[in-house]
Amino acid sequence: MKNEYLRLAESYESLAKSYRSLAKADNNDVPWKEESSNQEKEAVVDITAVRKVLAEKTQSGKSDAVKALLLKYGANKLSAIAPENFKNLLQEAEEL
Repeated sequence: MKNEYLRLAESYESLAKSYRSLAKADNNDVPWKEESSNQEKEAVVDITAVRKVLAEKTQSGKSDAVKALLLKYGANKLSAIAPENFKNLLQEAEEL
């Protein structure tokens, strides 16, 4: 057990040494620095946002259109729709 503790302590010391060298390094020297791009990252649409819009449309009397929209994406209910389709579904639901 004593040897494991010593190996663990050595690993932590090595890790601390790496962090110290990173802290002292210039930002341009960090090898894994993310490339900045001019393109904005797409916002992720979650099921709650889609559910909210669909509920509003249903309450405003467009339940048939909501059902047709769900069927267009191959499902009878929202939870059966693949998350990668949420963005498009949300856009179409807002247009109803």
